[in-house]
Amino acid sequence: MFLMQKFRQYPTSGWTLYQSMKMGGTLGKYLKRLAIITLAFLSLPTNAFAQDSHDKTTGSALPIGVCPDGRYESGCSQSDMEKAITLAKDYFITLRSRCLYQSEARCWVISSGSFASMERGGPIIWQHMQLMPADGPTHEMIIIAEGVPGDDIKLITARQVWGYFNSPDMIENSDDGVVFHIGGNVGGKGNADILLARTKAKWIKIDMDRWFDQVNALLPPGFEIRKSVKIDFRELFASSPVWREGDGECCASGGTVKIDYIHRDGVLMVSRLTFDEAKPVGQTQYIDNPDIEAAAQQEQKETLPDADSVNDDAKAKIDAERANAAFRKYQNTKIHPVKVNRMSECAAYWNRWKYSVDSMNNATFVEGLDPALLSNNAEEQSSYWLEKAKTKNRLEQGDDESFDAIMAKSDEIGDEAYAQWVNGDLESGYKLLNKLGACYADISSDM
Repeated sequence: MFLMQKFRQYPTSGWTLYQSMKMGGTLGKYLKRLAIITLAFLSLPTNAFAQDSHDKTTGSALPIGVCPDGRYESGCSQSDMEKAITLAKDYFITLRSRCLYQSEARCWVISSGSFASMERGGPIIWQHMQLMPADGPTHEMIIIAEGVPGDDIKLITARQVWGYFNSPDMIENSDDGVVFHIGGNVGGKGNADILLARTKAKWIKIDMDRWFDQVNALLPPGFEIRKSVKIDFRELFASSPVWREGDGECCASGGTVKIDYIHRDGVLMVSRLTFDEAKPVGQTQYIDNPDIEAAAQQEQKETLPDADSVNDDAKAKIDAERANAAFRKYQNTKIHPVKVNRMSECAAYWNRWKYSVDSMNNATFVEGLDPALLSNNAEEQSSYWLEKAKTKNRLEQGDDESFDAIMAKSDEIGDEAYAQWVNGDLESGYKLLNKLGACYADISSDM
């Protein structure tokens, strides 16, 4: 505690002292551990402490995936979602089984709990839910409130994610403040962590939207991190595989980066990277398990007749059924894209498919297609995803210029999938139909 008092007396020397603590040995780790929470609070804007101690947390939020009307991304705001949360006393009696979020979507309580005693603030109550809209993918939601049920309880934060949240973890509890970390992941593609700090004056939500781009800006050209990174918030440290330009999503060949963080003005920022580059000794190879592929081909042979043994019209009908099967395999998975680049890729896939159907000189094949794969619907699907991608990009970036580069990349991906299809590559050609299934939206229910 003496060290904490020194930081309060000499706040401008906090970062210098922190840097000096990045030393080896037990003492250095211990001192760094003590300094982390103090630096986090000292770096917050001083005017924040003069505000209402029960202001809701601020900062950019994930999109509202499941609205109070029970529909997927139907246009509700953060405020609309918060108004649908009940903090009535009787709901806290059944906290383990009844959702605090009042939505028309199906809702299950995954877990719930409380932190009864802390150095700063009142008792904390939290609930972790699973939301299932009828027209979209399953989301998870976390609600955190402060106070005593039946007395004066206030909402601290409420967030949704297409992915998952972990239960809250109290990573610091001292006279200077209390810090909670809620780990989260967006569909396997990025972090959705929440970091909340309870100071003497109010709740603060640490802005964690910038560090990911900072890492990629600091890495040498041709290298990047792509997926979620598990951060040790007690040590303000993380490590991640590094992808080399041209790597597939599955396999990072660039090496490993170690990331040191700092808090500054309420923002989690990168302090320093340690990049250990891996030097490939040969070409990267992606090797599928032949047993899996053989089993899939055998299953296909058992369910459909041999096209070589029938006439041209019968072959066309078989090909259409194969296309329909590949499409339907992913059509009802309810896993739809939520990122701008994935939405624009869907637009490109449907655009290429429309062209394929329109230019196909095989009426029997077209007649055998699922109605969802016909030209008019393909055009509607392409337009739907293109507009959805443009709108989301405009909300996130504030302009339309950045979308051109995203769409150009998506067109390349669409062209590649189309080429595989028209070249009759049995192993990869039907992947276009798989993509169309995953990119199929029930447009009528979205109107």
